[in-house]
Amino acid sequence: MWGKTPYTPPYNGLKRIRAGAQAGPLDSEDQKALVPALKGCGNQARRLEEILAEVLPVKNDSSWDKVKKAFQSLSKDKEVQDLLNDLDRYLLNFTFHSTSSAITVGPQPAPVQQTITIPKKRDPYFVDWTDILREIERNLSDYGRAAIAGIGGVE
Repeated sequence: MWGKTPYTPPYNGLKRIRAGAQAGPLDSEDQKALVPALKGCGNQARRLEEILAEVLPVKNDSSWDKVKKAFQSLSKDKEVQDLLNDLDRYLLNFTFHSTSSAITVGPQPAPVQQTITIPKKRDPYFVDWTDILREIERNLSDYGRAAIAGIGGVE
């Protein structure tokens, strides 16, 4: 499989993205954030390519070389996993930037007018607060203070 398909290192695509980031239409703040991230991503991709070149068998490898590379690949497993995790994080950041820069803020929709329904029949459990408010007002004028206790709306 590896010998038949030409392998294009991932950092070639990163070079194109970096060139686009340096050329615009990104503003300087986006460039400050993206260009170092692209360089870091390119470094991770190059290191991954180096490891793959070390451990993947090629067509003319002897059986002994293939066995050696197989064992060598086991020692590189953690490093490869770390590199892939780093590349995933870069991908998430690039995806976030790509989608967030594509979002345009347009005019806000008109606010929805809220309506309420007032019942037509008088609620038999409604507590008229007129007497209570008069008593509070009298206590405030006589004593300068009033205490209110109980559950609101329940007599």
